[in-house]
Amino acid sequence: YCPAGSSSGQDVSTGYYSTPTELDEDVRQGQSACPDSYYCFQGKQYSYLEWAAGTCSGDTIVEREITEETSESATTAVDHTFSVSKNQNLAAADLTMGDSPTYAVVSLEDNSENGNSCMNADGLQMSSFTFTGATLNLAGKLDYETCKDGLTMGVKATSTFTGKCYDGGDCNAEDSEVCYFNLKVNNKNEAPYWIPAQTEDPGEACYMASITFEVPEKTSEYTEFGGNLDDCVLDPDESDTFTFSIQECTASDGSCDGSKMFDVRDCGGKLFIKEGSEAAALLKYKMTNKGDIDANVPDNTYTVNVLATDVGGLSNFNQVTVVVTNINDAPFWKSDMQTTYTIQENQPPSTIVHNIASFAQDDDKDDLTYSIVQNDDDAFTVDSDGNIRAAMSFDYEVKASYYIKLAVTDGNETTVPPDSPLLKIEVTNANDMPYFNNGDDGTPRNTITFEFPETVAGESDATLTTVTGDIVADISSLAGDQDTDDLFGSDPETLRYVLKTTSGTTSEDFELVVDGANTKIRVLRDTSTAPFDYEGGTNVFYLRLYVNDGEDGASDVGPIELVMKLVDMNEPPAFVNLGDGIYKTLETVCASTEAHIDQLEKSYLPTLNGYIVAEIEAKDVDGGQDIFLSIETESVPFVITSSYESTTGGKVFVFSLSGTLDFETKASYSVVLKVSDGLKTDQTTITVQVLDCNEQPVITRETTPRTVSENDVGATISGDAIQVNDADNSNGGTLDTFTYSIVSGGQVGGVQMFEVTDSGIIKLASDKSLDYEEGAVHYLNVQVTDDNADSQSLGDPATSDMVTFTINVLNVNEAPYFARDLIGDVAPAVTESMSGGDLIYSIDGLDYDFANEEVGETLTYSIIHHDYVKSGSTCTVPTGDPPFDPPLPTRNRADTRDCCTDAEIFEVVPAAQSTKGQLQVKTSETGLPMVNLDGCMLQLQIQATDHEGLIAQQPLIVHLNVSGSNNPPEIEDQAFGSPLETCSSTIANTCINENTAAGTVVVSSLHATDPDDDQQLIYKIQDQTQPFDTYEIERFAINQQTGDIS
Repeated sequence: YCPAGSSSGQDVSTGYYSTPTELDEDVRQGQSACPDSYYCFQGKQYSYLEWAAGTCSGDTIVEREITEETSESATTAVDHTFSVSKNQNLAAADLTMGDSPTYAVVSLEDNSENGNSCMNADGLQMSSFTFTGATLNLAGKLDYETCKDGLTMGVKATSTFTGKCYDGGDCNAEDSEVCYFNLKVNNKNEAPYWIPAQTEDPGEACYMASITFEVPEKTSEYTEFGGNLDDCVLDPDESDTFTFSIQECTASDGSCDGSKMFDVRDCGGKLFIKEGSEAAALLKYKMTNKGDIDANVPDNTYTVNVLATDVGGLSNFNQVTVVVTNINDAPFWKSDMQTTYTIQENQPPSTIVHNIASFAQDDDKDDLTYSIVQNDDDAFTVDSDGNIRAAMSFDYEVKASYYIKLAVTDGNETTVPPDSPLLKIEVTNANDMPYFNNGDDGTPRNTITFEFPETVAGESDATLTTVTGDIVADISSLAGDQDTDDLFGSDPETLRYVLKTTSGTTSEDFELVVDGANTKIRVLRDTSTAPFDYEGGTNVFYLRLYVNDGEDGASDVGPIELVMKLVDMNEPPAFVNLGDGIYKTLETVCASTEAHIDQLEKSYLPTLNGYIVAEIEAKDVDGGQDIFLSIETESVPFVITSSYESTTGGKVFVFSLSGTLDFETKASYSVVLKVSDGLKTDQTTITVQVLDCNEQPVITRETTPRTVSENDVGATISGDAIQVNDADNSNGGTLDTFTYSIVSGGQVGGVQMFEVTDSGIIKLASDKSLDYEEGAVHYLNVQVTDDNADSQSLGDPATSDMVTFTINVLNVNEAPYFARDLIGDVAPAVTESMSGGDLIYSIDGLDYDFANEEVGETLTYSIIHHDYVKSGSTCTVPTGDPPFDPPLPTRNRADTRDCCTDAEIFEVVPAAQSTKGQLQVKTSETGLPMVNLDGCMLQLQIQATDHEGLIAQQPLIVHLNVSGSNNPPEIEDQAFGSPLETCSSTIANTCINENTAAGTVVVSSLHATDPDDDQQLIYKIQDQTQPFDTYEIERFAINQQTGDIS
């Protein structure tokens, strides 16, 4: 600035700015101290903050928009985001703005000029507006109709600043800037609403008593009724118009009847009767089912929901009630009126034929009066209740039918109702009792006798025996009935017999069976368990027979007595005392030993020819006849050797052995025996069971060794179960059970490795496995012993057999592995100075198959995980076992650089020995790939794979400790701008004017780098004679920290 009275300029003091600010800088005459809310630099005053372009401005009023909101609880965002930043004119790099500015509304002004103040109507105030970050929100209601001119708002942005607030001065300041903008309210369509009816002021809306309208029943289609509903609907939006419709109704409970009958004009809202017969039918249907109706009280009520919809598609409904009023209806006869009625003959006069009131209908439910307008023989009357009554007693045989016509009136109709259809009244006949016919001599029958044969077992001629289901008597013609419609066998049956015992109960031996018009007596008794036996049972049965015509209340007529007599027949002989028909004997191989079987309670002698197997008894109930026994089954080793009379009147036949018995060949014989009296026979089947003696089991010898794979814990040895042959198991029955045991062999280090299951399967013990390298062949001596199960302690005791099994162990490739003391504990040291191909670590994996020279085992190695390689731009912290503190990769120094590289720099290559590998720096790497990684510990995971592709269960984890070495910095060749337009020297990088003052910076921003990026560089001018001499060097100085030359 230029002080008053001075001819030269003067520098503004630190912390001041030149004044007055409205003048150009070169004519300002004074200076003022920098205010707290401003930043002063090189004599100028700046605001700390400035608004981002397009977001807000302190000089220009911008306009933003918000949509109308009718809810008091809503939160609406203004369509705008605010943004401020540090004033771009502030060049000082060491002045820092806080991370997150805050915003607040500091002023609010209504733009309305017509008296409609949105602030008054909606209660808006500055607290209604809040910020979420840089977004302005409105909490509550904002109505377009009262706030269409919008609001002017002032928004203040505030932020903190640290650093130098003016030339050379430190501060910690807070500054704010205010901008103003117009908030425009956009209109949003709002739904119309209904207002209640009123009768106080004809000039006001909805002037009517109510929105309940009346319409007479049977009103014709399209007839309008009621008031105009558009006078009862308003809308918050200006100049909105409405269309009307009936809201759709889908309920099935009758509440939708109104919407089926009525509709509304879309313009004006006038109700009218819908088109179609359904509407008229519903009007009538509702009236006829309402019950008693007082014509002065609306009782037939319907409702419809009328929708009012504005031009924006929003709608609201109101329920309108429609009352259908009654008009008188003439009574009429229903179309489904019954036209035929009956009365039984001989009934007294005044007997009611039928009540016909239910066939006469009056929709008004008026009282009705009935009369007869046509009456055959004046045979009937009708009373006030609608009962048709007999005027005489009728005779079916004289006249069976009559005809009449009826009339009905309610006394109010203007036209005479039509007569009823012609009604037929039929006289029905009365029932006559049935009767039993007289005998052939014309006299009543009291007793009738029937005969039938006794039950003969095995009789094929049905006429010579009686069994269950046989017909023993035909009684069809014993009774009749004078009524021609009472018949035996009719459907339904009107005439039927009833059979009882002399005590009045139902017979357990006989029953009636109807076959068309015929009725017969059938045997009901189960003759298979209770045969009719002439010799040993009842010979005569007495029954009583009744007849009934089936009429309601009719009693049985009768009885007459039936005598059922049994006739004696010849019967076949029969087997007795057979029990279960099973007989037991020893097989012939046991003949050398007498054995005792406790459960049979007898001792068997050796089973030889002539041995008595059984004694068979038979008997003939007819008596006086000899009987004979024969063996009907061919090729059995048995014969009947003799017979004798039994003490019970029967005959005993001796059944003996005639050959040899072998349990393994045939364990049981089924033998058919037949007994005969010369005319009749009986037949039975007995079973002879052959008892077994114990025999030695034999193990099948094997010529091929069995096999099992090494390392397979609990494995089953190849081959099927041990094959054992035992003659005792060759013919069914309870099989011998075998017990297996290992007598010798199969041990490793004194421990038994094998076991044999109960089913004869040879396997390794559940926790045992074999190692091919320790032993390739095992010999196992196995013994089998039977349990003598099927011989019931007969013959020799349990026996056994023993066989040697050869078991070969199959070699299996096994996965390589790393020594346990190396896993997770290998940490070779590396240096920054290593280059491509430098050896880091020799890897030596192990494999159990190394001991097998035939395998030819080789191992290959690969790096499966590089924890030092970046993922994108991120240096991830590895995880693994064991954990490391601090986590890897890390750096043992204080700088903030990470320990990752952009790509893999290590590899594993094969060593001279086929089972080894060498970890080294990749041969493809140029330069020093680990430069600047000093202090880092890097982690690799290395996997071993054998010649068949098996991999080690756990990889080898290698930690590389990188040690550093100092690397020289580098200064780049560079050119510098000149403060002069041209330089006279062609070799100069920069030029200065002569007489330039000491301290003037002539070279800045000198570029130099150091591979060791954690070290501070120190700049100095090198002492050399070419091209500058000492005198020239002393003309310049360099800043050791920045490299600026002045």
